[in-house]
Amino acid sequence: MSGDTITIAPGTYTENLVVGPATATPLTLRKAVAGSGDVIVDGNAINSVLRIASAHTVELLDLTLRNGKAPVESFGGGGILNQGTLRLRRARVTANTAGLRGGGIANIGTLELDQRVTPARATGVPAVLVRAFTQVVTADPLVAPRRGRCVGV
Repeated sequence: MSGDTITIAPGTYTENLVVGPATATPLTLRKAVAGSGDVIVDGNAINSVLRIASAHTVELLDLTLRNGKAPVESFGGGGILNQGTLRLRRARVTANTAGLRGGGIANIGTLELDQRVTPARATGVPAVLVRAFTQVVTADPLVAPRRGRCVGV
């Protein structure tokens, strides 16, 4: 994917990241060295860990997003609220919460997965919300057919 790449050293970072609404340049966030320690982005239970505005493309490689909390009145997405295009490659979205739906990921855009999403559902809120008018690209038959409703995959 062309665009900007941010390489992150192993460690835990407390952040609530927003991509957009400025110029839509593709962005890749990746771990600095494959096989080294984990890169964890912790939302500190303040807001979504990552929010992606429409028309933006973001790829996450070898990262963990945790401890995000979407407000009750929001669309969801304690871990990730995606309105653009999101590619998850060897990424974990875990231990996030939302008031009504999409504790791990709320997808309103295009979501590309390289593996099954298995975030925890400790709060009883479905882990992934995939809207009917969105696109999910994955080889996993348990994810794609569930498009159009809240799912706990």
